[in-house]
Amino acid sequence: MRKGAAIREKTGTERNYGDLIDEVRRSDRPVVVRRKGRAAVVAIDAKSYREMLAQLEQLRTFQGIQRGLDDIAAGRYLTLSQFRRHMEGRLAVSGKDRRKRRG
Repeated sequence: MRKGAAIREKTGTERNYGDLIDEVRRSDRPVVVRRKGRAAVVAIDAKSYREMLAQLEQLRTFQGIQRGLDDIAAGRYLTLSQFRRHMEGRLAVSGKDRRKRRG
């Protein structure tokens, strides 16, 4: 999607909804529809919307990784054996019981 949005007033947009959709598809730019001088809605094409959602998901993943790295740097982590003991205590399952269930 190219930068810079086209701006349209609400007046006339209701009657020309099809024209608005055509403009969004044709221009490959978002269209801002204003109501009483203020942005009310933004229309973008479906492909751009999907790309935006994918980028947002990627950003959230990177943020999660960064939080994990920050936790490690601050010493907020458990070793595998600490984690197992913690989970066994929470689930009230001993190591022997756990092995029996697998077999």
